[in-house]
Amino acid sequence: MYIEQKGLGYQLTVCKTTDCAACIKSPISIEDNREKSADITAISADNCEICYSLSFFHITDKIKQIADGLFEVERDWCNLANERRVQLVFEVETCFLPTKYLIPGVLYNGNKWGKGKEPKGLTYGGKPWIFAYDREGIPSCTIAENKKTAVSVFASDTDMHSLQSSCSLIKTKEGTFLHRIYYPVIEAPLTYSSKDTYSDVYKEYIILKQGEHYKTKSYIVISKPLWENFGLVVTYDRAMELFHMYKPATLQPREIWNLGMAFADKLLMDYEGRKLIVIGLTPDDKDGFYIGREHYEIGWCGQNALYGRIFIKDYIMNGNKESLKKGLSILDAWTEETQCDNGLFYVHFENALQKNTAPSDTCNLGIGATEIAKSYALLKTIGIDKPEYLRFAIHLCDFFTTHFNESYGFGKLWSLNGQCVDSEGTTGGYVIPALIEVYKITGDAVYLNMAEKAIHYYHSRDLSQFVCYAGALDSNCIDKESSGPLLIAAIALYEITDKAAYLEYAMKAAYYFLSWTYHYDVLYPRSSNFEQYGISTSGGTSVSVQHHHIDPWGSSIIPELLKLSKYTKDKKWKSRALSMWNNSLLGIATADGAKICGKKRPLGSQNEGFFHCRWSWDGYISRGRLNHWLVAWPTAFRLSTLDKVSDWTVFESKI
Repeated sequence: MYIEQKGLGYQLTVCKTTDCAACIKSPISIEDNREKSADITAISADNCEICYSLSFFHITDKIKQIADGLFEVERDWCNLANERRVQLVFEVETCFLPTKYLIPGVLYNGNKWGKGKEPKGLTYGGKPWIFAYDREGIPSCTIAENKKTAVSVFASDTDMHSLQSSCSLIKTKEGTFLHRIYYPVIEAPLTYSSKDTYSDVYKEYIILKQGEHYKTKSYIVISKPLWENFGLVVTYDRAMELFHMYKPATLQPREIWNLGMAFADKLLMDYEGRKLIVIGLTPDDKDGFYIGREHYEIGWCGQNALYGRIFIKDYIMNGNKESLKKGLSILDAWTEETQCDNGLFYVHFENALQKNTAPSDTCNLGIGATEIAKSYALLKTIGIDKPEYLRFAIHLCDFFTTHFNESYGFGKLWSLNGQCVDSEGTTGGYVIPALIEVYKITGDAVYLNMAEKAIHYYHSRDLSQFVCYAGALDSNCIDKESSGPLLIAAIALYEITDKAAYLEYAMKAAYYFLSWTYHYDVLYPRSSNFEQYGISTSGGTSVSVQHHHIDPWGSSIIPELLKLSKYTKDKKWKSRALSMWNNSLLGIATADGAKICGKKRPLGSQNEGFFHCRWSWDGYISRGRLNHWLVAWPTAFRLSTLDKVSDWTVFESKI
């Protein structure tokens, strides 16, 4: 069975043509750890129903086109032999030569960037990588493309047999690609079980008695890439039609704000006479309470500058004078103690007091300057003038307007004496929102021009290649977080300049981010933490190709996705935004002392690690497990989104 191009669309045909995009191959079974295939002895075709008579199986494929370029395949395996233990495979071959491939959240054209030990390439030791469905935001999804054509194959979530699967991509000698879905779950030739760490192969089997059937449903999408290297666009748009990624919100905006401020108070601690936000809370095994990890970071995980602004916002909203004091205390500490003469600053407060010479990263530098500039502008609206806040942000931006490099942009790590010590990655994109905020306050075109130059650079080098990397600071690899500031900056620049290019950049950043986002709910045993505490995967976002867990990071770009929906007049972006938002609310402690995983948690707290597949930080494999790291950033992101989205009724709307 082949899928051929007809005009602007595609149709099924039983005859191969020169315009063929993909073909559904003869079925394969894997038995007793040996891959086997049999010659087809009889084929019949009637109204897109293909029957295969093989030595071990009789297979029927019912294929129908349910939308332009979208094909549904229902396969029925019937065992013709005695009872046997098998693994079954559905295979589709591209009939063109792809130049790029993607297994979302796992392999970005082979993960060529970075020196980590995450899976790289399509094979290990000469054997194809096989990844379980729960590692991908679309189950068992594989995508191969060139400039003209993209083919994707993925499993359905309509039933357990269809969903519990795995996938692989195999490049043939001729340069075509074999897209495979395996039933049930296989992870081979090793299981990627922790950062840079592997465990043994994992295999499940199907037991079929003679005459017994095994039925599955899967999908094939054939499309033309909207932009080069973005063959996923139509696939992800179709996935929204097929899967139900939207779940109702578990909490209302006012509740979320109050819970967030309660947790912020738990994070606020005294340090050398200052009130600062610790990076997170960890359990004290001696008395069962959570205690602060005494590390103070201006951005990334600690989000001190953002919390400072949020405390001020809480004062404006609720008249709480203590919140104003807390916010000013945090921001005063950073602006008074951390900045160097050249404009760079310490990104960890304890380093400033100890004069530690550790380099500063552009992720923290950019976030810190952005939030302090925003705080200056926010305070001005209530008659409080803090010119030192604006000077702090300007000084940092002045450094980067004179240190942009045509070869590496803003780089990643800078020594405090102004030397770039690590130029790799998309991390420098975090500086762009800071430049934009300073421009909006000062009106000085120098900062706008540099922001435009920088976003063109990072779009051309990274985003347009569908690879953003090194922004997740604890996993130096291809990741999700690096695209966040590019989306935020692109939307802001579009609003300032009305240039269509920035709306395109925003869409590209959003689709790249979407490749890390879950569109369905993974299945878990009743004994798992996910089932016990009502955690689902839809709307969650996986972290990076090194860190295969999900988190609520998507909540940080909700305002931009809502704006993208407005500017493109495409409701799908609003649906995606609400799905990510609602997922970010899962697992929040709604009562002080709420017991989660056997430990009493503070009001408003939420763990960072949602271990949804056979991967964890500690190597202990238990799918659907929560950890006990109550980090600062998820709450900060939700509060920031509530601050930036003025009409909270959008979070109460139904899709």
